[in-house]
Amino acid sequence: MKYFVQRYIKEKAKNILLKASSLFCTPLSRDDTRRLDFLEPISKTNSFELSCLSIAGISTKLPIKVSYPSSILFRVRNSATQNLRILPSGGICSDDKILCTGFKGQQSYNIMGYLQSFTKRRRSISGTIICNWPQQFLTYGDFVLQLLPELCLIKATLSPGEWLNANFVFNKQPKFLVDYLKLLGCNEGQIIDSSNNCFILAPESQIYFREKDRMWFLCAPLELLKISRKFLMAKQDIVHQHESILFVERLGVYRRAIGLDENMRSNLRELGISFFDPTNVSIKEQIAAFANAQIVIGIHGAGIANILWCQPGTKVVEIFHPKFAPWCYAIMANQLNMDYYSLGSNPGSMDINFRETDVTVDWNYLIKLIKQLKRSIDQKTSIN
Repeated sequence: MKYFVQRYIKEKAKNILLKASSLFCTPLSRDDTRRLDFLEPISKTNSFELSCLSIAGISTKLPIKVSYPSSILFRVRNSATQNLRILPSGGICSDDKILCTGFKGQQSYNIMGYLQSFTKRRRSISGTIICNWPQQFLTYGDFVLQLLPELCLIKATLSPGEWLNANFVFNKQPKFLVDYLKLLGCNEGQIIDSSNNCFILAPESQIYFREKDRMWFLCAPLELLKISRKFLMAKQDIVHQHESILFVERLGVYRRAIGLDENMRSNLRELGISFFDPTNVSIKEQIAAFANAQIVIGIHGAGIANILWCQPGTKVVEIFHPKFAPWCYAIMANQLNMDYYSLGSNPGSMDINFRETDVTVDWNYLIKLIKQLKRSIDQKTSIN
């Protein structure tokens, strides 16, 4: 009882503080951001639409029109008259205006970062700064769907020297973020933690950031995905055998579990399926494994994001809860010319109340589908 009372008082105090702080620190609206004359977009061609997906082997028209906001990445060139700061939350503040907008909860998070900036150590930072993902948490799926392609776009924009000397400022630094930055040619000395600091930008510095904090269940457009593949696949030791069938597991995850007993595992292994746990292998090994997969099967989750590394024509089977079926990986598969199949629901069911609910799999139907996909691959191989 004492715990709940303390928690209630803490939340009430936090809300009062946020309301008070909003009087002197407010997020910029999209219109405000556009009017700032020291902002310049680094790309104006990031929008796309999607209207057709291949669902369960049938070409099906879905009511999906997806638009990834154009000009989402900006470069701010700091001048002597601007008071630009990177907050402990990872957000960017110009005087008393927060540049990064987003969902209401994320705005509150950045306002809290603004308040924390008065108690944290202040440090000066100069040169090229990349700070394009202020976030309370960062999952692997979010990273591969959006942040990684955007980082690769920034890398393509900068000269090699600028990239090698840039500072990467993040308030969260999961291991996969550090590993991917290393694969992109960065070293750990370039990656800076903002959570315990408030960084003051020196005049003439330039900072890259995204206007929105997060876009739920969206995938970067094709041109950005291609840049990611160009930078990361060419450098890996990939033997293009394109033979394996991967079942992507979600071991050690408390949500969206499936009832997969040893007997069913044995049945699936007889079909030539390999069980793949992304958390136990390096990023290089993940890229190589998915680049060589003919068929990828898995429940909706971060591990499916690795289909970014699959070859065109790969069969992707995503398993959903009937009430929760985000379309982000369907969009990715569609853009990269893969054959996409869904079990449990068509992509588009977005009841967030079922986001963590366990999933019941029709194993008999799945096995039938796998056999069908294997036959189609064998027929195509024999023709070629």
